[in-house]
Amino acid sequence: MDIHSLRLVLENDKFDEAEIMLKEMGRSKNIEAVPLLIEYLKSTGNALLRNSIALTLSDIGNEEAVQPLIEVINDPKTLGNRGTLLYALEPFDCSAHLETLVDHLINGNFEVQAQAHQLIEAINGKIPDEILCKCILQVKEKLNEIERQEGILLDALETFSSFKKCN
Repeated sequence: MDIHSLRLVLENDKFDEAEIMLKEMGRSKNIEAVPLLIEYLKSTGNALLRNSIALTLSDIGNEEAVQPLIEVINDPKTLGNRGTLLYALEPFDCSAHLETLVDHLINGNFEVQAQAHQLIEAINGKIPDEILCKCILQVKEKLNEIERQEGILLDALETFSSFKKCN
């Protein structure tokens, strides 16, 4: 697969052609394409293209993709479009990024939370005690907040029930 051809297709916003080329690069595990893919992963404003590039990087399996994927996941421009980006991290050891994963576990939408949880469960590296304690504290604080919200909502539900009887 010609990397120059892929660059031309990406530069000219030919998404359908790029999609075909990206799938082929992923299947063939074309390591030479990684720098170009990372460049476009970071620069594109097209969420579908970004996701395709992320999945291609995941299929290639080169560790160079991890940090750029984390950066893009944390970029505000990807809010609402992070599930696939997190999914693309599955082949990699994400132990160095536990704090980021916990942040998305706590603050993400359902898909992001589920994917962050799956990545956390798959961690097989050593986590420094300081980071692990910080993450535990963050999760406990979130649980306390949820418990507080649950109490308020249950009280409101009880109040509503006193206004009118309905099931």
